[in-house]
Amino acid sequence: MIDKQLILLIIFSLEWNLRETIYWISNQVELIVELIMVVGEKRLPHRFTCQDGTTAEIKLLTAKDIPALRELYKELRAEERSRIREDVLNEHYEKRLTNQIKDENIFRIVAWQRGRIFASMTVERGFAHWLKHTCELRTVVHPDHRRIGIATHLLEEAIRYADSLDIEKLYINLMSEQTEAIRMAETLGFRFEAVLRDHVKDSFGTYHNIQVYSMDISSAKIAMEKLIQKIDEFME
Repeated sequence: MIDKQLILLIIFSLEWNLRETIYWISNQVELIVELIMVVGEKRLPHRFTCQDGTTAEIKLLTAKDIPALRELYKELRAEERSRIREDVLNEHYEKRLTNQIKDENIFRIVAWQRGRIFASMTVERGFAHWLKHTCELRTVVHPDHRRIGIATHLLEEAIRYADSLDIEKLYINLMSEQTEAIRMAETLGFRFEAVLRDHVKDSFGTYHNIQVYSMDISSAKIAMEKLIQKIDEFME
């Protein structure tokens, strides 16, 4: 005779394992659905035609792409590198990038052409609870690929991503000397908010004012639609 208690124990164990398995599968399905929704919203990877007629591809930065991104930084003039928030040539920066890829609050997209990264945009969501509805945008474009619409396409994907996270407000911090970036921000409709005087010190030890610009996500989506339409008309 089989012990009834043993049978009950086996049934209980099977039921518990089944319940745990269903719970695990349910979580995995939710993650997959969320990933599909977000990636679908960003449409990445995404190919587009630049204003000079060349084609490029926008995709998410992965760990294996980090060396290519660092090559982009190396090809910037020292003065331009000094305006980047982090010391991108530091030997520990690659590890920081790897950690950022795993961080759900930081999203980096890059533009590729002929096996090289020539532009990058970082979308960094506010970390503190009361800043979760905001995100900061930061852009780097290779000097040889400027004024051909790269930053515009990166910004379009960044806005899509921010919108998928229910971000309500975008903002950018620019040095007063970054006149071209300021002009573009104002053209898109970013509103000047404040000046933080001598707020940052570059790698040369020079202090710079930071100008803060912001725009709500709904206005950003409308402005981007109009801008993309103008670009499409230009390309026709």
